[in-house]
Amino acid sequence: VDFKGEHGHCNIPYRYSKDVQLGRWVQNQREFYKRRTLSGERYQRLVDIGFSWSLRKGGKWGTAKRKPSDDAGQNIESI
Repeated sequence: VDFKGEHGHCNIPYRYSKDVQLGRWVQNQREFYKRRTLSGERYQRLVDIGFSWSLRKGGKWGTAKRKPSDDAGQNIESI
């Protein structure tokens, strides 16, 4: 949220030199999302702040295109 306040977006690169741990954490969230193992609660919290699921232009995930299952910790379902 601090990054978004400073930069106006949540497009945090994996190799974010100002905060390496943040970059790694963001990459982990993207991987959990890609593998459909991100909890529903965490997914929604990230969507609410405008989290970017992929930094690639035209990436296959893009911004929120999937929704979580009703059970936290369960797989994310395709819409």
